[in-house]
Amino acid sequence: MSARKARRVPNPVAFARARLKAASAMAAAARIVGVKQQSAPAPAVTTGDAGSRDSLPTSTTPAIRAGDELPTTTRRRAAWSGELRPSCPCWPAELCDDGAELRCETCRAPATAAKGGAMLTRAALIAWGLAASTLASGGARKLSSRVLEGMADAALAAPVVDGDDGARVTMAYEVAIAWLEGGNRADALGDGGASFCWGQVYLPGGARTREGFTGPELAADPHKCAAVVVRIVRASIAHGPADCPLCLYARGRVTSEARRLSAHRAALARRLLATVTLPTTETP
Repeated sequence: MSARKARRVPNPVAFARARLKAASAMAAAARIVGVKQQSAPAPAVTTGDAGSRDSLPTSTTPAIRAGDELPTTTRRRAAWSGELRPSCPCWPAELCDDGAELRCETCRAPATAAKGGAMLTRAALIAWGLAASTLASGGARKLSSRVLEGMADAALAAPVVDGDDGARVTMAYEVAIAWLEGGNRADALGDGGASFCWGQVYLPGGARTREGFTGPELAADPHKCAAVVVRIVRASIAHGPADCPLCLYARGRVTSEARRLSAHRAALARRLLATVTLPTTETP
């Protein structure tokens, strides 16, 4: 019979010592890597970096209140968590990082802390519109309560932009248009009798709006005028150039004159949003 090779049985003590030695080496390596990772500078976070979005720490982000002046690092973190909005009627535009702070990509307006939580009430929106119309006209002519109520109802029912501040942005557009188009007069008549109400809706030759309203009806009912104005503004923003939100409202097409009129009205709306404080109501 051929001699079989004796099978080598590993020494249990030596085997255990080898495993312990390997585990200790791995732990030491992990500690070294951890120290290096902590000492290395954190990579800069820039907008558009999808990978950085989920990695931002949420527990270290301080509470942000509306109107707060925030440091740049806090603004970047807050932007990812939806706590910042551009302070302009371009909203909801994307925020871009210009190296110093976050701004609206369209008009470069700085980002501000978003209005938090509670829904904007009709009474608060009317009060804001009254203050805004006084500022827009320089105190010359305030909007009447009927016009403000119609504006607020239209803004709340179908805001021209989405988001928590959509109704106020809509109201800003309405107030700017009412002053620059109709001089804050509910029954304003222009373009040789072809444009009606505070929004100067163009209805030549007895034409009607899509809702079926005539020009005299718009002049007599500020609620109808507001509903039509908001619909046209929304369509103008949706279908016109990003840098000319009211081109289609002003002239129905993009022209140099339409751009001039749009820029004038949008600038006033931005000033109202940045200047007029939104009334706050305390909850019991």
